[in-house]
Amino acid sequence: MRTTGRLRTAAAVAVDAVVYGAVVTALVFVGSTLASFASGGDWVTVKAVLFVVGTLVLGYGTARLWLAAPYWQDDAEETGSLTGSAAIPKRGGTRFQRFVERVPPRRWVDLTPREAVSPASKLLVAGLMIMAVSFVMEAAFGIGA
Repeated sequence: MRTTGRLRTAAAVAVDAVVYGAVVTALVFVGSTLASFASGGDWVTVKAVLFVVGTLVLGYGTARLWLAAPYWQDDAEETGSLTGSAAIPKRGGTRFQRFVERVPPRRWVDLTPREAVSPASKLLVAGLMIMAVSFVMEAAFGIGA
């Protein structure tokens, strides 16, 4: 019985992270496409912008995960400079997070704040997905190769 609950939670966590990454990737793709073509660029420019933004998102997500690591929190809690856990997302979150939670299939999954993926982890997934789109544009479609 516990295995079924763990699998269900793992699937819900995966859905949460993948939907967040897909929404961020779609927004970055549309934004970079519009900005590229508005400035006279082409698909090579879109691919390059996706690569740069993906790298930045990966770096930011990694830094947020690194700073939320337990060994940092232990030191900060002893000195009183950290209030609450940076790794556990709060219920509600930002407007963007609430928007993503309403996107299917995420809206059909109910996660408690303890079960949910941290925002930093979601950014890491989003960065990987953005980099994957940039790679597919070059490898599969020959853009900028």
